[in-house]
Amino acid sequence: MIFLDKAVIFLKNNLTKSRSEIEEGLENTIKQNILKYLTNKIGYSKTEINNIIVTLVIDFEKKEKETKLVIEEYLFEINYNNKTVLKIYRLGSDNDFFASENLKELGVEIEVFENGVGITE
Repeated sequence: MIFLDKAVIFLKNNLTKSRSEIEEGLENTIKQNILKYLTNKIGYSKTEINNIIVTLVIDFEKKEKETKLVIEEYLFEINYNNKTVLKIYRLGSDNDFFASENLKELGVEIEVFENGVGITE
């Protein structure tokens, strides 16, 4: 896994924080793990990664013994050598999915993440 396992651990350890604190912490956790993936597995140079954008709007559904993270809106964008190599988003009713061939694995993990994450209490 690229970031999903770390996102679940972050959520489990921070469920008592405010929604905005969780959003910000989750965005940072995901960015850090995507950066590690891009440099260690894909072989991108840190100096040639122009930016990694992760923006989330989240909510929670509480059930008996589980809290589910609901991803309401999101934007994942990676620019490398001044080219967009990944852009996946859902903002309102607009959505798009573009991932260069070497980043398909990351694209699939983002799709799994967008369906939400259940945390057992």
